[in-house]
Amino acid sequence: MKKLNAILLGAALLSPVITGCAAHGHIYVQTYGPAEAPYYTQWEHETHRDHVDYEKRKKAEQHDYWEWRKHHHD
Repeated sequence: MKKLNAILLGAALLSPVITGCAAHGHIYVQTYGPAEAPYYTQWEHETHRDHVDYEKRKKAEQHDYWEWRKHHHD
């Protein structure tokens, strides 16, 4: 009985992790590269920012970009 309880508890704890990944349907990786350039330019334009190379942006602005980017899919 203790083994069954342990198995059920483990399954209950893991189920949100397993179903959460499947429910979203995609994995979003934040890697800036040449393919991001059009989106980055669009973000600068939409947010009224001067052009600055991504690598030279402050971490907070890079974070802002990725938050914006999550909602602008390919």
